[in-house]
Amino acid sequence: QLSRLPHIHEPGGLRESGRDWIHHPPRFPSLMAETKIIYHMDEEETPYLVKVAVPPDRVTLGHFKQVLNNRPSSSFKFFFKSMDLDFGVVKEEISDDNAKLPCFNGRVVSWL
Repeated sequence: QLSRLPHIHEPGGLRESGRDWIHHPPRFPSLMAETKIIYHMDEEETPYLVKVAVPPDRVTLGHFKQVLNNRPSSSFKFFFKSMDLDFGVVKEEISDDNAKLPCFNGRVVSWL
């Protein structure tokens, strides 16, 4: 059963859609977005996956380190799948906690 709630696109947040009133909750992509980070450790065959509650275009090395809180991240070098104009796909070392991470299809791929 359709609830007859207001639509958000009408003045005051309402718009009639067909014969029913439809409610579409406002979307806040920056609040709901998350980034999947796949990371490889040593020579292990299966990578790990963590989710960071930050949109892919804003996720930094510092955010990644926060989700690795049970591991001493100072003992790792962090390499990320990146695109270089001269060489194509490469593993780029990132050490600045404020640096944004390179993202492919909404995901970050890393090697520690």
